[in-house]
Amino acid sequence: MAIGSLLILSCSKSKDNTQPQQTASMNVAHRDGGEDDDRPIIIINHVNIENSPVSGSSIKLQIGNDVVTGTTDNSGVCSLSVPYLGQWNLSATNDGYVPINTTMVLVDSVTSRIDTLLIQQ
Repeated sequence: MAIGSLLILSCSKSKDNTQPQQTASMNVAHRDGGEDDDRPIIIINHVNIENSPVSGSSIKLQIGNDVVTGTTDNSGVCSLSVPYLGQWNLSATNDGYVPINTTMVLVDSVTSRIDTLLIQQ
């Protein structure tokens, strides 16, 4: 059984400091992974305040020049396989919603699901 950790260090706030700050809500769950040499898999799930899926969100994971991208489907889900462990910058954007920018640290090969409540702008 693989053991892993995913640490959400920060969530984005509103786009400027003149408006009240809003934070996206994130919930992280880990599933049993395969062998330790498997690639980590990140499953992003976007929903709105009515708990309806949000499709079309652009997802980007990045370390330095290494970038992994995807888009949420009609069920609000995007699955990404990252090439290696480390501290990844995660950004998510969708028209009409507050962008998300956060950092996550992958320390083991594990499948992690990030449930995110998107806040409308």
